[in-house]
Amino acid sequence: MGGEWARMILEPGLNDCVPRDVIELFEVARATVVYGWFFYPLFAVGCEQLFIVHEAAVIHRCKDVGAPKKAKSFAEKIDWLIGNGFLTESRRVQWTAVRQLRNSAAHKKNQSIFDPTMAVRNVEIAAELINELFLTDKIAPQSECD
Repeated sequence: MGGEWARMILEPGLNDCVPRDVIELFEVARATVVYGWFFYPLFAVGCEQLFIVHEAAVIHRCKDVGAPKKAKSFAEKIDWLIGNGFLTESRRVQWTAVRQLRNSAAHKKNQSIFDPTMAVRNVEIAAELINELFLTDKIAPQSECD
């Protein structure tokens, strides 16, 4: 049973378009989620780290595409990427949720609890959103790196 969970967690990954240091952050977070099978609190720790990986990816992408320095906060960076065609408007809700979850993790009032299903889904969503962020110069039908 644990092997199947591990497979589902390890299957989604980041593509070669994503900067190496973001990939490394993702791998550590994902590995923490895998070990959640043995110690459930690690599901929460790993998922909270994934929210930080999202932010690191956004910071990198903004730097890569020359976002203005006035876009300082995570929210401002997301807005700028959407407004300039690097993210679709349809993803705003998901990126806003990631930002809110990152804020909750950074300013804890109580312990978060994630079950295995939630943890697997968080890894899948992280890989999907981050890969999409680095796929092209601007949102377009192509699916290759810049």
